[in-house]
Amino acid sequence: MRLWTATAAALIAATVCSHGEASAQEIHGQIVDTQNGGPVGLAAVILLDTDRKPVAGSSTDVDGRYRITTPGAGQFYLVVERLGYFENETPLFEVGPEGQYGIDLEMRPEPFRLDPLDVTVSNSASTPPPCEGIETSKASVWRKRC
Repeated sequence: MRLWTATAAALIAATVCSHGEASAQEIHGQIVDTQNGGPVGLAAVILLDTDRKPVAGSSTDVDGRYRITTPGAGQFYLVVERLGYFENETPLFEVGPEGQYGIDLEMRPEPFRLDPLDVTVSNSASTPPPCEGIETSKASVWRKRC
């Protein structure tokens, strides 16, 4: 947990600092669902260096769009993650000293696997509370009018 917190803090600091610099490298694009073509909002978009360490990050808006300012020229991977989808990653790509790069990615939905849920209901009260109630075949609902 501490490592993740430290990594997130470093990413935020790097992103905030890079906005103040005159860096001209920017990666932008849209993340879409492979099944319906709709946007994937609130996905984490992470820029990794060649050692696979995070160097910048962003998240998609409700339209699935993101924008990342790179720390400089170099080779990078772009990774996209979101709950309910399989992670997706670009091959290694080159960012030059200046320019904007458009990278759109698709995400394939990942079904949730849930354990079965057993519900047991028992009636522990033999008499209703001293207020008016409504009985149904499956449950008793008591409304206080006292």
